Amino acid sequence: MRTRYRVILGVFVPLSILLSNCGLGGGAPSVSPTVPASVTPQPASVAVNSATLFTAGGTGADLYTHWSISNLGAANVGSLSAVQAQKTTYTAPPTPPIYINQVNTALQGMVQVNAVVSGTGSAFAAFYVTTGTIEAGISPATATVPLGSQMQFYAYAVGGTDNRLSFAVNGVVGGSAATGTITNLAGNVFGGLYTAPAVLPVTGNTVTITATSVADPTKSASAVVTLR
Repeated sequence: MRTRYRVILGVFVPLSILLSNCGLGGGAPSVSPTVPASVTPQPASVAVNSATLFTAGGTGADLYTHWSISNLGAANVGSLSAVQAQKTTYTAPPTPPIYINQVNTALQGMVQVNAVVSGTGSAFAAFYVTTGTIEAGISPATATVPLGSQMQFYAYAVGGTDNRLSFAVNGVVGGSAATGTITNLAGNVFGGLYTAPAVLPVTGNTVTITATSVADPTKSASAVVTLR
């Protein structure tokens, strides 16, 4: 009896281990967690003409990653060394990008590099292209606006990491009822929307719209408006 007991026990133990390993012993199979998509580094800014190596992370990044650069209408937003690879080198343009007809002036001079990772999702890095000095501009440079009507002006102040602008009419930030008002970027309100006065100003039928850099108030650009 003692010998038979040893044999049965010797068979039973390996069998229970085998059943457990096959998933028949009640244990749940292990599943590797999905790692979200990511892009590194996350720079606040890069210099013009410089090169930055970006790496995509997340489950499947080594199998398939598609890179792109968002372009809101600028002539040059830089370039990527690879479109489909886990790593890509971004080369900044020679000047900060200026987006045509962009009412959100804080986005001027900014670039967004995007990565779509297979089976995981997408991620991006957004940063300013900097020169060390601020350059300002506004369009149109001249305009004719009927009394009581509106016109959108598009302006930029690029080169730094704070590209906000302050809009003024005849030197008064935000304008006035006499010369017309203009919006400034705040919350969901974008800058540069000019509303002409109901009657001609006593100073004449022309006013000056000025967009001034918040980061460097010595840098500004102006447009002349003829009221009729």
